[in-house]
Amino acid sequence: MSEKTMSRRVNEFAERIVLRRQYVTLDAAAIASVAGLVQKADLSANPAHELTSRIVFRELAAGAVNYCYWYGWHDTRPGDAGSGRMYQLLDKAIGDCPLEREAERKAVLERFSELMRLAGFPLSGRRTGHLRELAGCGRFMRRVAGRRMTADQCVAELVRLFPGYAEDVFLKRAFLFVIMLFRETSCFADSIAEVPIPADYQVPKMLRWHNCLRYTPELSDKIRDGVTIQPGSGEECAIRAAAIVACNRIADLAGVKPCDVDTYLWCGRKSCDQPFHLTLTTDY
Repeated sequence: MSEKTMSRRVNEFAERIVLRRQYVTLDAAAIASVAGLVQKADLSANPAHELTSRIVFRELAAGAVNYCYWYGWHDTRPGDAGSGRMYQLLDKAIGDCPLEREAERKAVLERFSELMRLAGFPLSGRRTGHLRELAGCGRFMRRVAGRRMTADQCVAELVRLFPGYAEDVFLKRAFLFVIMLFRETSCFADSIAEVPIPADYQVPKMLRWHNCLRYTPELSDKIRDGVTIQPGSGEECAIRAAAIVACNRIADLAGVKPCDVDTYLWCGRKSCDQPFHLTLTTDY
């Protein structure tokens, strides 16, 4: 029997957590309702870029620092920290620099790390460590750009080569990397449907708003009051596992890919001001 893929491992792990029904439960009727909304939505992709090694490097660096830029409260960020600002700083660091040699990539990554520190992005030490792992990514960049891997094979390589990408049991940043490349360039089109959603905080927030996820009163109170949920805790794992399972079920009912459900929910994140769970981590 062949070894389980990363996607299958995460999906099975999430299912086991959901079966515990300890902190979060799923509402089948609400899931079916959201599936109907997803079916009616325009989820057509419009890739804007050709797949190149530079695009791979850019998303590899972006995935290394990720998007958890708030601090302490769901609506409070230091300075102008955010995903848009992050990409601005990343593009400034890359500029016209050639990226073929390791020394060139290392200089870009150090510059990007410095720019983020100066801009006040939180958890800068952890993010710098993730970025430093990437300097030797040349062969990986070329393999991805050459379309020599499926989405799951790419995730497995990320986990093998870059320990920072493997820290999270749900592999959020690794799954997001392949999904972002798919959205931008249409690569992995034949295998992206196998990949679970990149579970963090916005999609669970939206699933809860749609009543797909129901939290215990104690967990609901913590989120309402801005109490920090520890990474790797039962509560945090239950929220993220439930989001993965719920999106898989919505995708099955709607006849779409899990990443399409992720796109639909994430794009609607500003339609409600409901707080999300607070976990200070570089894995979101």
